[in-house]
Parts: sequence; C-alpha cells; structure tokens
Amino acid sequence: MGTNPTLIVDTTLVNTSPGGYPSNPFAPPAGWEGDAEAYVQLMRERFQRAPWLRQWLGMVAFYHRNGRPYRVVGPWREAMVGIIAAVCRRLERSRVEEDASIDE
Repeated sequence: MGTNPTLIVDTTLVNTSPGGYPSNPFAPPAGWEGDAEAYVQLMRERFQRAPWLRQWLGMVAFYHRNGRPYRVVGPWREAMVGIIAAVCRRLERSRVEEDASIDE
C-alpha cells in the first residue's frame, strides 16, 4: 500500500532565498542576481499568474495587520517587507471603501 505524504507549509515564513520556486513562491530562480527593484518586479509578475503566491501573501498580510508573528528571511528581505506593507495598505483601502458602500 502506498503512502500519502502530507505537505506541511509554514505560512509564517517568507523566504526570499533563490532556488526554492515553485514550492516557495517568494524565491527567485537559482543563481538569480537581480537587485531589489528586479525582485519586486518578479513578485509583481508572479502575483499576476500564481494563485499560491497571492494566497500566501494574503495570509502574511493578515498576520502583519493583526500583530501575529511571521518571519521574512533571505537576501531580498527588505524588498519583501515593503511588498507586505503595500499589500496591507491596499487591503485597508479596499476595506474602507467596502465599509463606506455599506453605509450608503
């Protein structure tokens, strides 16, 4: 009888180290040498086409907005912290607009 391996993902860890894609949507390709601006562009492109990145980033934004612990590690840590903050701002604007339409 075959085994059914269970995939466990630590959604509180955002690792920007190269080489872990596709299981790690935040990882650039192995050997990648882009700068912070190129990393942000790579994440924008993946955001458009990768539901897994959008879901995981949404979870991290939830952790951030609610004071829950999470970790961002790797060479593009600072760029990713900026991305998380931008996602939180976008979610907050969306929530405020939604609340305003309910009040009308």
